Amino acid sequence: MVLLNGKKQQKDFTIHVVNKTDVNISGLSNNETFTYDGNPKMPTGTISVNAGTVNVSDLVEVKYQGTGTTSYNSATAPTNVGTYTVTYKVADSNSDYTGTFSVAFTIKKHNLKK
Repeated sequence: MVLLNGKKQQKDFTIHVVNKTDVNISGLSNNETFTYDGNPKMPTGTISVNAGTVNVSDLVEVKYQGTGTTSYNSATAPTNVGTYTVTYKVADSNSDYTGTFSVAFTIKKHNLKK
Protein backbone atom coordinates (compact mmCIF):
# COMPACT_ATOMS: atom_id res chain seq x y z
CA MET A 1 0.00 0.00 0.00
CA VAL A 2 1.06 3.54 -0.78
CA LEU A 3 -0.31 6.67 0.87
CA LEU A 4 -0.95 9.30 -1.82
CA ASN A 5 -2.64 12.62 -0.96
CA GLY A 6 -3.84 11.11 2.29
CA LYS A 7 -5.52 8.17 0.55
CA LYS A 8 -4.36 4.59 0.55
CA GLN A 9 -3.59 3.38 -2.96
CA GLN A 10 -2.40 -0.01 -4.10
CA LYS A 11 0.23 -0.03 -6.82
CA ASP A 12 1.79 -3.08 -8.41
CA PHE A 13 5.42 -3.04 -9.44
CA THR A 14 8.04 -5.51 -10.53
CA ILE A 15 11.64 -5.74 -9.40
CA HIS A 16 14.13 -7.34 -11.78
CA VAL A 17 17.23 -8.69 -10.09
CA VAL A 18 20.19 -8.83 -12.45
CA ASN A 19 23.24 -10.83 -11.55
CA LYS A 20 26.26 -9.36 -13.32
CA THR A 21 29.73 -10.84 -13.38
CA ASP A 22 32.47 -8.60 -11.97
CA VAL A 23 35.29 -8.13 -14.44
CA ASN A 24 38.89 -7.21 -13.75
CA ILE A 25 39.95 -4.32 -16.00
CA SER A 26 43.71 -3.78 -16.04
CA GLY A 27 46.76 -3.09 -18.16
CA LEU A 28 47.49 0.64 -17.96
CA SER A 29 50.35 2.39 -16.19
CA ASN A 30 49.35 4.58 -13.22
CA ASN A 31 50.81 8.01 -12.37
CA GLU A 32 52.58 8.54 -15.68
CA THR A 33 53.92 11.98 -16.55
CA PHE A 34 53.87 13.32 -20.09
CA THR A 35 55.35 16.53 -21.52
CA TYR A 36 53.00 18.90 -23.32
CA ASP A 37 53.39 18.82 -27.11
CA GLY A 38 49.88 19.71 -28.27
CA ASN A 39 48.86 16.08 -28.83
CA PRO A 40 46.35 14.08 -26.77
CA LYS A 41 47.88 12.07 -23.92
CA MET A 42 46.68 8.85 -22.36
CA PRO A 43 48.28 6.26 -20.06
CA THR A 44 50.32 3.62 -21.84
CA GLY A 45 49.56 -0.08 -21.89
CA THR A 46 46.90 -2.32 -23.31
CA ILE A 47 43.57 -2.47 -21.56
CA SER A 48 42.51 -6.01 -20.74
CA VAL A 49 39.26 -7.34 -19.31
CA ASN A 50 39.58 -10.62 -17.43
CA ALA A 51 43.01 -11.23 -18.96
CA GLY A 52 41.64 -10.98 -22.48
CA THR A 53 38.75 -13.39 -22.08
CA VAL A 54 36.21 -10.60 -22.67
CA ASN A 55 36.26 -8.25 -25.69
CA VAL A 56 37.11 -4.76 -24.41
CA SER A 57 35.49 -2.80 -27.23
CA ASP A 58 32.12 -4.40 -26.51
CA LEU A 59 32.16 -3.43 -22.85
CA VAL A 60 34.08 -0.35 -21.91
CA GLU A 61 33.18 3.33 -21.76
CA VAL A 62 36.10 5.77 -21.40
CA LYS A 63 35.96 9.04 -19.45
CA TYR A 64 38.78 11.53 -18.84
CA GLN A 65 38.43 13.95 -15.92
CA GLY A 66 40.61 16.72 -14.61
CA THR A 67 41.72 16.51 -10.99
CA GLY A 68 42.78 19.20 -8.54
CA THR A 69 42.62 22.56 -10.30
CA THR A 70 42.35 20.99 -13.78
CA SER A 71 38.88 21.32 -15.28
CA TYR A 72 38.19 18.63 -17.89
CA ASN A 73 35.42 16.10 -18.55
CA SER A 74 35.40 14.23 -21.88
CA ALA A 75 35.60 10.88 -23.65
CA THR A 76 38.53 12.37 -25.61
CA ALA A 77 42.09 12.27 -24.23
CA PRO A 78 43.30 15.69 -23.02
CA THR A 79 46.07 17.77 -24.61
CA ASN A 80 46.60 20.57 -22.08
CA VAL A 81 48.91 20.78 -19.08
CA GLY A 82 47.21 19.43 -15.94
CA THR A 83 46.41 16.42 -13.80
CA TYR A 84 43.86 13.85 -14.92
CA THR A 85 42.26 10.48 -14.33
CA VAL A 86 40.96 8.17 -17.01
CA THR A 87 38.25 5.71 -16.05
CA TYR A 88 37.39 2.60 -18.01
CA LYS A 89 33.95 1.37 -17.03
CA VAL A 90 31.67 -1.40 -18.21
CA ALA A 91 28.57 0.34 -19.58
CA ASP A 92 25.57 0.26 -17.24
CA SER A 93 23.55 -1.04 -20.18
CA ASN A 94 25.67 -4.22 -20.32
CA SER A 95 23.48 -6.99 -18.93
CA ASP A 96 26.32 -9.43 -18.22
CA TYR A 97 29.27 -7.57 -16.67
CA THR A 98 30.21 -4.82 -14.23
CA GLY A 99 33.56 -3.22 -13.42
CA THR A 100 35.57 0.01 -13.28
CA PHE A 101 39.28 0.83 -13.53
CA SER A 102 40.89 4.29 -13.11
CA VAL A 103 44.44 5.56 -13.42
CA ALA A 104 45.96 8.99 -12.86
CA PHE A 105 48.35 10.87 -15.12
CA THR A 106 49.91 14.31 -15.54
CA ILE A 107 50.73 16.48 -18.52
CA LYS A 108 53.54 18.86 -17.55
CA LYS A 109 54.77 22.04 -19.19
CA HIS A 110 57.33 21.80 -21.96
CA ASN A 111 60.60 23.38 -20.83
CA LEU A 112 61.89 25.94 -23.28
CA LYS A 113 65.64 25.99 -23.82
CA LYS A 114 67.40 29.36 -23.57
